Amino acid sequence: MLRLSASILLLALCTAASASPMIEMKNVKAGEGCGEPYRKVTNGPGMCATADAKARIWCPNGKSFERNEMPNVAVSRSICNLSQLP
Repeated sequence: MLRLSASILLLALCTAASASPMIEMKNVKAGEGCGEPYRKVTNGPGMCATADAKARIWCPNGKSFERNEMPNVAVSRSICNLSQLP
């Protein structure tokens, strides 16, 4: 019974529903609105933190996104539909 309770608790706390929401930005140039220096991952997306504690991601295909938290390199490459190996 203890295992079942622990499993249900872990499942409730670790669902994909707790993932950070992502908004596609329109007409935002790379590096625009950054509170910190803009950095570009080699052959991949560029990222920066904004003044309101959000993160902006610019993909090589021209799309840009805004998230509530700064993603790591693998997540940002996934957002841009890039392979995980540069």
